[in-house]
Amino acid sequence: MHTRYYRLLHYFVEIVKSGSLTAAATKLHVSVPVVSQALADLESGLKVSLINRSSRSFALTQTGARVYEEAMQMMLAANAALDCIEPYGGQLQGRLSITLPIELAMSWLPQQLLAFYKQYPQLDIHIHAVDDEVDLPQSDIELAIRCRYQSPGHAISNPSRVIPVRLVAHPEQIEAYEQLIATEQPLPFIGFLPRQENHRLEVRKPGQTAITTIETMPLMSVNNALLAHQLCRSAVGAALMLEPSLSLPDQKQPLAPLLQGCDFGHVQLLPIYRDAIPRRAAQLLVDHLLGTDYNKS
Repeated sequence: MHTRYYRLLHYFVEIVKSGSLTAAATKLHVSVPVVSQALADLESGLKVSLINRSSRSFALTQTGARVYEEAMQMMLAANAALDCIEPYGGQLQGRLSITLPIELAMSWLPQQLLAFYKQYPQLDIHIHAVDDEVDLPQSDIELAIRCRYQSPGHAISNPSRVIPVRLVAHPEQIEAYEQLIATEQPLPFIGFLPRQENHRLEVRKPGQTAITTIETMPLMSVNNALLAHQLCRSAVGAALMLEPSLSLPDQKQPLAPLLQGCDFGHVQLLPIYRDAIPRRAAQLLVDHLLGTDYNKS
Protein backbone atom coordinates (compact mmCIF):
# COMPACT_ATOMS: atom_id res chain seq x y z
CA MET A 1 0.00 0.00 0.00
CA HIS A 2 1.26 3.49 -0.83
CA THR A 3 2.67 5.28 2.23
CA ARG A 4 0.26 8.20 1.79
CA TYR A 5 -2.57 5.93 2.98
CA TYR A 6 -1.04 5.78 6.43
CA ARG A 7 -1.67 9.49 6.93
CA LEU A 8 -5.17 9.25 5.47
CA LEU A 9 -6.01 6.29 7.71
CA HIS A 10 -4.62 8.16 10.72
CA TYR A 11 -6.96 11.08 9.96
CA PHE A 12 -9.86 8.65 9.45
CA VAL A 13 -9.20 7.02 12.83
CA GLU A 14 -9.18 10.43 14.51
CA ILE A 15 -12.45 11.37 12.79
CA VAL A 16 -14.10 8.24 14.15
CA LYS A 17 -12.59 8.60 17.64
CA SER A 18 -13.53 12.30 17.81
CA GLY A 19 -17.02 11.87 16.40
CA SER A 20 -16.89 14.69 13.85
CA LEU A 21 -14.68 16.40 11.31
CA THR A 22 -14.52 19.54 13.44
CA ALA A 23 -13.44 17.69 16.58
CA ALA A 24 -10.87 15.69 14.63
CA ALA A 25 -9.44 18.87 13.08
CA THR A 26 -9.07 20.34 16.58
CA LYS A 27 -7.30 17.22 17.82
CA LEU A 28 -4.99 17.10 14.79
CA HIS A 29 -4.40 20.88 14.84
CA VAL A 30 -5.35 21.30 11.20
CA SER A 31 -8.28 22.97 9.47
CA VAL A 32 -11.60 21.22 8.85
CA PRO A 33 -11.09 21.33 5.04
CA VAL A 34 -7.79 19.43 5.45
CA VAL A 35 -9.54 16.66 7.40
CA SER A 36 -12.46 16.63 4.98
CA GLN A 37 -10.10 16.34 1.99
CA ALA A 38 -8.16 13.51 3.67
CA LEU A 39 -11.41 11.58 4.14
CA ALA A 40 -12.43 12.24 0.52
CA ASP A 41 -9.00 11.13 -0.74
CA LEU A 42 -9.19 7.92 1.30
CA GLU A 43 -12.67 7.07 0.05
CA SER A 44 -11.66 7.89 -3.51
CA GLY A 45 -8.49 5.80 -3.29
CA LEU A 46 -10.28 2.81 -1.75
CA LYS A 47 -13.34 3.33 -3.97
CA VAL A 48 -15.71 2.86 -1.02
CA SER A 49 -17.90 5.00 1.21
CA LEU A 50 -16.68 5.03 4.82
CA ILE A 51 -19.08 7.46 6.49
CA ASN A 52 -22.81 7.76 5.99
CA ARG A 53 -23.56 11.36 5.00
CA SER A 54 -27.29 10.85 4.52
CA SER A 55 -28.16 12.16 7.99
CA ARG A 56 -26.89 14.79 10.39
CA SER A 57 -25.73 12.15 12.85
CA PHE A 58 -22.28 10.65 12.47
CA ALA A 59 -22.43 7.02 11.32
CA LEU A 60 -19.93 4.62 9.79
CA THR A 61 -20.89 2.45 6.88
CA GLN A 62 -20.37 -1.29 7.26
CA THR A 63 -17.17 -1.01 5.25
CA GLY A 64 -16.13 2.05 7.27
CA ALA A 65 -16.47 0.12 10.53
CA ARG A 66 -14.28 -2.67 9.14
CA VAL A 67 -11.65 -0.22 7.87
CA TYR A 68 -11.64 1.56 11.23
CA GLU A 69 -10.99 -1.65 13.16
CA GLU A 70 -8.19 -2.70 10.82
CA ALA A 71 -6.65 0.80 10.84
CA MET A 72 -6.66 0.85 14.64
CA GLN A 73 -4.85 -2.48 14.73
CA MET A 74 -2.33 -1.16 12.20
CA MET A 75 -1.63 1.93 14.35
CA LEU A 76 -1.20 -0.15 17.48
CA ALA A 77 1.10 -2.63 15.73
CA ALA A 78 3.24 0.16 14.26
CA ASN A 79 3.61 1.88 17.63
CA ALA A 80 4.52 -1.44 19.25
CA ALA A 81 7.20 -2.01 16.60
CA LEU A 82 8.64 1.45 17.22
CA ASP A 83 8.67 0.80 20.96
CA CYS A 84 10.82 -2.29 20.35
CA ILE A 85 13.21 -0.50 18.01
CA GLU A 86 13.57 2.75 19.95
CA PRO A 87 12.72 2.12 23.60
CA TYR A 88 12.35 5.16 25.83
CA GLY A 89 15.59 4.36 27.65
CA GLY A 90 17.60 3.69 24.49
CA GLN A 91 19.85 5.91 22.44
CA LEU A 92 18.17 7.89 19.68
CA GLN A 93 20.22 8.32 16.53
CA GLY A 94 19.90 9.85 13.11
CA ARG A 95 18.48 13.15 11.96
CA LEU A 96 15.34 14.86 13.24
CA SER A 97 14.18 18.01 11.42
CA ILE A 98 11.76 20.39 13.12
CA THR A 99 10.29 23.77 12.26
CA LEU A 100 8.92 26.57 14.45
CA PRO A 101 8.44 30.37 14.33
CA ILE A 102 11.59 32.49 14.46
CA GLU A 103 10.76 34.24 17.74
CA LEU A 104 10.02 30.92 19.42
CA ALA A 105 13.28 29.46 18.13
CA MET A 106 15.25 32.45 19.38
CA SER A 107 13.71 33.04 22.80
CA TRP A 108 12.19 29.76 24.00
CA LEU A 109 13.76 26.74 22.29
CA PRO A 110 17.48 26.94 23.24
CA GLN A 111 17.01 26.50 26.97
CA GLN A 112 14.34 23.85 26.41
CA LEU A 113 16.65 21.77 24.20
CA LEU A 114 19.63 21.75 26.56
CA ALA A 115 18.49 18.85 28.78
CA PHE A 116 17.21 16.90 25.75
CA TYR A 117 20.60 17.14 24.04
CA LYS A 118 22.33 15.87 27.16
CA GLN A 119 20.00 12.86 27.27
CA TYR A 120 20.21 12.04 23.54
CA PRO A 121 23.60 13.34 22.33
CA GLN A 122 23.65 11.12 19.23
CA LEU A 123 20.46 12.60 17.80
CA ASP A 124 21.16 15.16 15.05
CA ILE A 125 18.46 17.86 15.30
CA HIS A 126 17.98 20.25 12.37
CA ILE A 127 15.98 23.39 13.19
CA HIS A 128 14.13 25.37 10.50
CA ALA A 129 13.13 28.70 12.04
CA VAL A 130 10.53 30.30 9.75
CA ASP A 131 7.33 32.25 10.29
CA ASP A 132 5.63 30.84 7.20
CA GLU A 133 3.93 27.47 7.55
CA VAL A 134 5.79 24.58 5.96
CA ASP A 135 4.05 21.96 3.83
CA LEU A 136 5.05 19.03 6.02
CA PRO A 137 3.89 16.16 3.77
CA GLN A 138 6.13 17.47 0.98
CA SER A 139 9.19 18.15 3.16
CA ASP A 140 11.83 16.28 5.15
CA ILE A 141 10.62 18.03 8.34
CA GLU A 142 8.99 15.59 10.76
CA LEU A 143 7.68 17.98 13.41
CA ALA A 144 6.28 21.50 13.39
CA ILE A 145 5.60 23.54 16.52
CA ARG A 146 3.08 26.24 15.75
CA CYS A 147 1.56 29.08 17.75
CA ARG A 148 -2.10 29.94 18.17
CA TYR A 149 -2.88 33.24 19.87
CA GLN A 150 -5.56 33.08 22.56
CA SER A 151 -7.12 36.13 24.19
CA PRO A 152 -6.93 37.04 27.91
CA GLY A 153 -9.05 34.87 30.17
CA HIS A 154 -8.99 31.92 27.78
CA ALA A 155 -8.95 28.65 29.72
CA ILE A 156 -5.54 26.96 29.90
CA SER A 157 -5.73 23.17 29.89
CA ASN A 158 -1.99 22.49 29.78
CA PRO A 159 0.27 25.23 31.25
CA SER A 160 3.40 23.67 29.73
CA ARG A 161 2.00 24.41 26.26
CA VAL A 162 1.35 28.13 26.62
CA ILE A 163 3.59 31.22 26.64
CA PRO A 164 2.32 34.59 27.92
CA VAL A 165 2.25 37.56 25.55
CA ARG A 166 3.37 41.04 26.60
CA LEU A 167 2.79 44.49 25.13
CA VAL A 168 6.17 46.20 24.74
CA ALA A 169 7.68 49.49 23.57
CA HIS A 170 10.88 51.53 23.65
CA PRO A 171 11.64 52.38 27.32
CA GLU A 172 11.50 56.12 26.61
CA GLN A 173 7.95 55.76 25.26
CA ILE A 174 6.45 53.80 28.17
CA GLU A 175 5.20 56.80 30.15
CA ALA A 176 3.69 58.53 27.12
CA TYR A 177 2.07 55.35 25.82
CA GLU A 178 0.56 54.46 29.19
CA GLN A 179 -0.88 57.97 29.32
CA LEU A 180 -2.49 57.42 25.92
CA ILE A 181 -4.02 54.18 27.18
CA ALA A 182 -5.26 55.83 30.41
CA THR A 183 -6.97 58.60 28.44
CA GLU A 184 -8.39 56.10 25.90
CA GLN A 185 -6.45 57.54 22.99
CA PRO A 186 -5.20 55.28 20.17
CA LEU A 187 -1.88 53.56 20.82
CA PRO A 188 0.68 53.58 17.95
CA PHE A 189 0.96 49.90 17.15
CA ILE A 190 2.93 47.55 14.91
CA GLY A 191 0.79 44.54 14.05
CA PHE A 192 2.22 41.06 13.65
CA LEU A 193 -0.23 39.41 11.27
CA PRO A 194 -0.68 35.95 12.87
CA ARG A 195 -1.57 37.57 16.20
CA GLN A 196 -3.39 40.84 15.77
CA GLU A 197 -5.22 42.12 12.72
CA ASN A 198 -7.89 44.45 14.13
CA HIS A 199 -7.58 47.85 15.78
CA ARG A 200 -8.13 46.74 19.37
CA LEU A 201 -6.04 44.85 21.90
CA GLU A 202 -7.77 42.83 24.59
CA VAL A 203 -6.37 43.10 28.12
CA ARG A 204 -7.31 41.93 31.61
CA LYS A 205 -6.04 44.03 34.50
CA PRO A 206 -4.66 42.44 37.68
CA GLY A 207 -7.35 41.24 40.09
CA GLN A 208 -10.14 41.68 37.54
CA THR A 209 -12.12 39.18 35.52
CA ALA A 210 -13.53 41.61 32.96
CA ILE A 211 -11.75 41.99 29.63
CA THR A 212 -11.21 45.57 28.41
CA THR A 213 -9.86 46.83 25.10
CA ILE A 214 -7.13 49.21 24.07
CA GLU A 215 -7.73 51.21 20.91
CA THR A 216 -4.72 51.12 18.59
CA MET A 217 -3.51 53.19 15.68
CA PRO A 218 -1.91 50.62 13.36
CA LEU A 219 1.21 52.09 11.82
CA MET A 220 2.09 49.03 9.75
CA SER A 221 1.74 45.24 9.70
CA VAL A 222 4.66 42.86 9.39
CA ASN A 223 4.91 39.09 8.96
CA ASN A 224 7.95 38.65 11.20
CA ALA A 225 7.86 39.13 14.97
CA LEU A 226 11.55 40.03 15.19
CA LEU A 227 11.02 42.82 12.66
CA ALA A 228 8.16 44.17 14.80
CA HIS A 229 10.47 44.14 17.81
CA GLN A 230 13.23 45.93 15.90
CA LEU A 231 10.77 48.63 14.86
CA CYS A 232 9.87 49.00 18.53
CA ARG A 233 13.54 49.48 19.38
CA SER A 234 13.59 52.29 16.82
CA ALA A 235 10.72 53.95 18.76
CA VAL A 236 8.24 53.44 15.91
CA GLY A 237 5.43 52.05 18.09
CA ALA A 238 4.32 49.31 20.48
CA ALA A 239 4.04 45.61 19.63
CA LEU A 240 3.18 42.24 21.13
CA MET A 241 6.03 39.99 22.25
CA LEU A 242 6.40 36.53 23.74
CA GLU A 243 7.44 36.83 27.38
CA PRO A 244 10.73 34.90 26.96
CA SER A 245 11.82 37.44 24.33
CA LEU A 246 12.01 40.13 27.02
CA SER A 247 15.02 38.40 28.55
CA LEU A 248 16.95 38.01 25.29
CA PRO A 249 20.32 39.78 25.48
CA ASP A 250 20.29 42.93 23.37
CA GLN A 251 23.19 45.33 23.58
CA LYS A 252 21.54 48.08 21.58
CA GLN A 253 18.16 48.60 23.18
CA PRO A 254 16.07 46.26 25.37
CA LEU A 255 12.32 46.71 25.21
CA ALA A 256 10.13 47.40 28.22
CA PRO A 257 6.63 46.05 28.99
CA LEU A 258 3.59 48.32 28.97
CA LEU A 259 1.03 47.95 31.78
CA GLN A 260 3.06 45.45 33.79
CA GLY A 261 1.01 42.75 35.47
CA CYS A 262 -1.78 42.91 32.89
CA ASP A 263 -2.87 39.85 30.92
CA PHE A 264 -2.57 40.31 27.15
CA GLY A 265 -3.31 36.67 26.39
CA HIS A 266 -0.96 33.88 25.42
CA VAL A 267 0.05 31.65 22.57
CA GLN A 268 -0.74 27.95 22.65
CA LEU A 269 2.02 25.73 21.33
CA LEU A 270 0.72 23.09 18.94
CA PRO A 271 2.83 20.09 17.88
CA ILE A 272 2.10 18.89 14.34
CA TYR A 273 3.58 15.59 13.15
CA ARG A 274 4.29 15.00 9.48
CA ASP A 275 3.71 11.27 9.72
CA ALA A 276 0.59 9.46 10.87
CA ILE A 277 2.86 7.29 13.02
CA PRO A 278 5.69 9.61 14.07
CA ARG A 279 9.11 8.34 14.94
CA ARG A 280 9.88 7.88 18.63
CA ALA A 281 12.46 10.68 18.42
CA ALA A 282 9.78 13.19 17.42
CA GLN A 283 7.41 11.95 20.12
CA LEU A 284 10.07 12.16 22.81
CA LEU A 285 11.03 15.68 21.77
CA VAL A 286 7.41 16.80 21.99
CA ASP A 287 7.05 15.16 25.39
CA HIS A 288 10.19 16.95 26.57
CA LEU A 289 9.31 20.37 25.18
CA LEU A 290 5.59 20.44 25.81
CA GLY A 291 4.74 17.74 28.32
CA THR A 292 2.70 14.60 27.66
CA ASP A 293 1.63 14.50 24.04
CA TYR A 294 -2.14 14.21 23.69
CA ASN A 295 -1.74 13.53 19.95
CA LYS A 296 -0.73 9.97 20.84
CA SER A 297 -3.99 9.14 22.60
